[in-house]
Parts: sequence; C-alpha cells; structure tokens
Amino acid sequence: MTRTFSLGRLAPVPPRFRIAYDSELNAQQLEAVCEFNGPMLCIAGAGSGKTRTLIYRVARMIECGVNPGSKIGRA
Repeated sequence: MTRTFSLGRLAPVPPRFRIAYDSELNAQQLEAVCEFNGPMLCIAGAGSGKTRTLIYRVARMIECGVNPGSKIGRA
C-alpha cells in the first residue's frame, strides 16, 4: 500500500458569492461586511449606506454558511 504525502498548505478555496460585494460597496462598507468577529458598531451620517451595509453583511453571512437562526453576536 503506497501513501502519498504533500508538504505545504493548500490555499483555501474562496466561496462563490452570488453578490459582487467589492463592486457594490465602498471600502469602508466592504470592511464592515467582511468582518465576522462579533457585533460591530456602525456610526455614519445620513445617506451614507448604513442600512445597505447591514443588509449586505447579513447576506454575506448567510452565503458563508452561517445559520440565520443562530445566536452569533447575541448576549
């Protein structure tokens, strides 16, 4: 029986997203959307895209496999 081993790390395969986040959002919005380490406070002026950022953040979490009914970020 022959075993084959490979040294090194395989590059992670990026998930295929249905939304082109980088073309839909500006740099600050994209940073908030891509961060999953707990809750995030978003302070910005009127018309700056806070609601859009929130919606895209939830959509990206769902696309990444987070269960919408999970308790991520809840105290």
